[in-house]
Amino acid sequence: MNVTLKVRLLCLSLLLVHLIGCNKTGTNPSHVLSNYLNATINQEWEIAYELISEKDRNVKSFDQYYAEQNANENVFSVLLVGQISFEINEVNISGDKAVAMYEITMPDFSSIFMEILGSAFSTAFSDDFDAKKMEKQIAEKYKGKKFPMTTINQSSELILEKNGWRVFFDWEKEIKIENAMSEAKKLEEQKKFHEAKAKYESVLELDSKMVEVPIKINELEKQILSFDEKKAYMDNLELRNVKIGKGGTFGYTDVVLGEIKNQGDKILIKVEITIYGLDSGGKAVFETIDNNILVPKYLYSSDASPLKPNYTRKFESRLDDTPSDWVMKVNVKITDIEFQE
Repeated sequence: MNVTLKVRLLCLSLLLVHLIGCNKTGTNPSHVLSNYLNATINQEWEIAYELISEKDRNVKSFDQYYAEQNANENVFSVLLVGQISFEINEVNISGDKAVAMYEITMPDFSSIFMEILGSAFSTAFSDDFDAKKMEKQIAEKYKGKKFPMTTINQSSELILEKNGWRVFFDWEKEIKIENAMSEAKKLEEQKKFHEAKAKYESVLELDSKMVEVPIKINELEKQILSFDEKKAYMDNLELRNVKIGKGGTFGYTDVVLGEIKNQGDKILIKVEITIYGLDSGGKAVFETIDNNILVPKYLYSSDASPLKPNYTRKFESRLDDTPSDWVMKVNVKITDIEFQE
């Protein structure tokens, strides 16, 4: 065998090895992403799940993943098969990480819904509006036809693991962000604005690209300034003669009775109290908020006027659905006020 032929055969064998190697699952990030996108388009969820990183799969089981995908299914699912395409434009690899940029061409749902919404505008915002019915109308309208299409740019991360390249969603970070956002919202509702701000800031540390979070932090900073002023003034409000009694329409309902005296120099148009029901050990077992202290108790009553300096206002707050371990004792705190401008 001459040298030239040997070289040609060697080159051919190397080329075959390269081609076979590139077709192995996980060897090439572009190939892995392409397989993943095809699997999701065709709703082959078992295949798609196996192409997701092990790090993600340790966080979310296949059953969870499958349930999420099913939750997003609707009457369009069958119609969309064959209507979506993609093209991977660029893959940048840096060590064991890769970022792929690609285009997805898919039905333009915004124009589809606007078209249907225009024809059904009179019912779209009525009590009779049925989202499933609208989906069926769209499915019937485009059955056997092509949807109006749009192309959007997307990017995906991949990481190199022991079994090759896998699509990486970082579900662990997503869950941390979801939990932190939920905790921040609860803290805000509890008027713990400083703690809520700190929780939102922790979200930014996890994902600095969440543009809505800095806006929320800015809003909280304004609320903090306002609420700090309110908290300082609350020292001028005195709670008096707090006791448990009976009230309500027929006089059978447990109520908290008391008085609030404004010893400061500002006029108040709102006073909110939080009532903590206590057990035999003095620990809270329930709480209820009453932010209508300055609202008249009875229709046409004259006690709806603002609380002026040196004035005292009686209050009566209902306690509904109290638990069995409540021992008819309460701790009442003023938790919010509003000044008259």
